[in-house]
Amino acid sequence: RGASASVSEVSGEGGAGGREGKVAYVFSERGANFTLACSTPLPPNPTFLRLRLHGDNSRHAIALRIIDRTGETFLYPLHPAIDWIGWRQFAVPVASPARTWSGNQDGIVDSPARIAFQMDAGAAGQGALRLDDVEAGSWLDDATRIALAPGAALFGNIAFGPHQTLRVPFTVLDRGRAAASLVFEYEVRAADGARVATGQTPVSLLAGATEGAPLLVPIETAGRYDHYTIVAKIRVAAASNALQAVTTTAAVVPAPTLVPAGKSPFGMNLSLAMRHAPRDRRVGAAMARRSGVGWTREEFSWEAIEPVQGVFNWARYDESVAIAREEGLEVLGLIAFSAGWARRDPAQHTSPPKNVEAYAAFVHRVVSRYKGRIRHWEIWNEPDSAVFWPPKPDPAEYAALLKAAYAAAKRADPDCVVMTAGLLVGMNHWLQWDYLDGLYANGAGSAFDRIAWHAYCDPKSPVDGRYESLTATLLERMSAHGDAGKRAWLTEQGWPTAPGFKRSVSERDQASYAVQAHVLALSNPSVETFFWFLFRDGANRESDAEQSYGILNPDGTPKLAYGAYVAMTAQLAGKTPAPPVALPGTAICRVFEDARETIFVFWDSGKGPYALPEALAREGVQLHDDRGNAIAFEAARKLDADVRYLVVPSTRAAAIRAALTPGG
Repeated sequence: RGASASVSEVSGEGGAGGREGKVAYVFSERGANFTLACSTPLPPNPTFLRLRLHGDNSRHAIALRIIDRTGETFLYPLHPAIDWIGWRQFAVPVASPARTWSGNQDGIVDSPARIAFQMDAGAAGQGALRLDDVEAGSWLDDATRIALAPGAALFGNIAFGPHQTLRVPFTVLDRGRAAASLVFEYEVRAADGARVATGQTPVSLLAGATEGAPLLVPIETAGRYDHYTIVAKIRVAAASNALQAVTTTAAVVPAPTLVPAGKSPFGMNLSLAMRHAPRDRRVGAAMARRSGVGWTREEFSWEAIEPVQGVFNWARYDESVAIAREEGLEVLGLIAFSAGWARRDPAQHTSPPKNVEAYAAFVHRVVSRYKGRIRHWEIWNEPDSAVFWPPKPDPAEYAALLKAAYAAAKRADPDCVVMTAGLLVGMNHWLQWDYLDGLYANGAGSAFDRIAWHAYCDPKSPVDGRYESLTATLLERMSAHGDAGKRAWLTEQGWPTAPGFKRSVSERDQASYAVQAHVLALSNPSVETFFWFLFRDGANRESDAEQSYGILNPDGTPKLAYGAYVAMTAQLAGKTPAPPVALPGTAICRVFEDARETIFVFWDSGKGPYALPEALAREGVQLHDDRGNAIAFEAARKLDADVRYLVVPSTRAAAIRAALTPGG
């Protein structure tokens, strides 16, 4: 009102970059004013605003305005008259009382909000408003100013081999950039709850610094494989109460013997293309391979690859396949679901295609592109569930899709291996085998080389979930349909750990069940490969419990199951199943062997009271726990849910069998 102005950015003496904003203005009358609004939003709940103003002795008044989401305007006078020349810094406590108008007039700055500057003329005249280093934030007390965080990189805090010392990093951040004298405290506990280390160290953050040097928590492992929980705290040196406490985990695990990936039975649902950011793909693949994994299951989404008919986006898949192979992993390709333009119900992501030949054409394109790099393909996912074949499962429809896809894949690569979608028959669909029978009734038996199965029974244990007998029933029903020679792949299996979820188990049970499930499944010669779901929990596992099936936390630190999984791959890699040994009651013994050694795997699904016979002690055998540690026979002979491994030269296997046999 009564003013004109022009805005520019100019070089000057304001900020470190030598640039500032300039508003040249002219007031034509006394009492004139203008407001300069900035589009940059303020952070939520601002409590102060700092800025630098260049005075030109114009004697004009300047005020700060904050305009919130509702249009409510808050006025904070900065200076009644610009009566200086040069730069001055101002700090405005915007949380203090201010004159307000408009909007909801509740006196609260509703985010998002933006700032403005108001100039008022005491008399007609002109001037130049120059601004720089405008910064908004909050006044912080110690508890909000200081932040303690685990400092490990993705997939950190994991050591392979019998390390003597593992060092777990933490960082301290000072959001206020003020000098601080702090104390860092920590406590380390092993998997059995035993305290293995405590300590504290002073931390000094200099004024102007935002982060101190990494703090390292040393864990003396003494050559033992174990899982560790570290609770770290930070407090002001002069106070006793902790400002913050954070928890992270670490593990020392065996270094697995890596067999050629294509001969490994150990697969993992890594989903490098879909579940890993580009920067994480290689480190994720490398860590999986180092953990004993031989296969990754990768979803090739028609929707993502061909979002518009005839327009293809291959980059993330090409990169993920290349990384997997470079890191030594074989790939199982899951060709999943329909593009939006091709499905019956565009609103349903998993809706079947309108035309199975269109899906088959996509299969042909994918298999052709990756011929020579991917040999194994899975067609769709869980079509016997309404979630993945809405509105309801139809074995005749899926049989038609499978037959068309099989023919297309074989045209593209005659040597490829095509398997069914992972079916839920028998497990989640308890004893309901009609869907499998329906596939055979509709001619699908000639349209797959392997059957894929999702053997979920969570939250039950593998034994309580009748894991072994249902696997046998699946194979028997296939045999009854003339498919006795076909082998099974478990392409998903796992147990979640999200608290409060009806299918969740404890981390301890997840660790036990992961090993038990692999041992029971792979002891059947007709089960070729087992893919765990998932490798790493999703970052949204608190809101979506389905993302908590991983053996690693979202940041890649280990859950209890990780060490048990790696120890299992180290023990069983390269082994083939041998006849089991029948033990009394609920005790279980499964056997794996190669030309050099035989491994007996024990546990008791009823948590006792079976104890391994004393005759084994006379054989001079050595037991190992589920982490891979050698353990005293007398202390470990009473079995529970945790697996025990007994490794002997194959020449002694017969004697061990005899010692385990009652009266032997």
